[in-house]
Amino acid sequence: MISNSNPSASLNEGLFPPTAWSMVMGAGNEAMVALERLATAYWRPLYVFTRQRGESHESAADAVQGFFVKLLSGDLLRKARPGEGRFRNYLLVAYRRWMSDERDKAHAAKRGGGAVAIPLDELEALQAEPMAAGDSPEAAFDRKWAESLVSRALVVLEQDWAEKAALFSALRCGLEDAADGEKYADIGARLGMSAGAVGIAAFNLRKEFSAQVRREIRATVATDAEVEPELRHLVALLRG
Repeated sequence: MISNSNPSASLNEGLFPPTAWSMVMGAGNEAMVALERLATAYWRPLYVFTRQRGESHESAADAVQGFFVKLLSGDLLRKARPGEGRFRNYLLVAYRRWMSDERDKAHAAKRGGGAVAIPLDELEALQAEPMAAGDSPEAAFDRKWAESLVSRALVVLEQDWAEKAALFSALRCGLEDAADGEKYADIGARLGMSAGAVGIAAFNLRKEFSAQVRREIRATVATDAEVEPELRHLVALLRG
């Protein structure tokens, strides 16, 4: 389960890597790498936002691809100010404006082309997901943002725990929902560990998970002080 309590007394400067906000406002390869990372992180929420507005799968896929082609050109970031708010809020506003003003001009940028290669298997999987009845497009965007952020954090942890893959697999369910977790004694019996050793591993994994989620959040806000409010918002979305 994601904890929204701060693991330390305060968020010290330097605890997190440089925010992607500041990196994308730079120049050269570092800015492009940061921007591509953000594009990879946000195409799913924007796709869901577009579908929730009533667009077809094909239309939503083309719209998101076209937007990121424009975003990666740098045109949409020239007037951006990192100190003015969270990146996800800025991105959604920019996307809505682009859909209204620029979409026809960029419509030739079809999915699979341009600077962002949206994985087709993931795109088809999203197509099969039912849209949430009653959710506004903005609420759908936020919910998919939260789910995608947690998924990215889990991918990082899975890589970090590659040498203990069986243990990670056994404990993973308990990260998001403790009620779904297997009993430590049962895991230990299967893996040749004591229940106490499994419990310690679970504690360490939860701690690493919370830290990684915070790192993912920190990449898209302007200051350390914004991390905890954004984390509380994420937890509320996932519980809702």
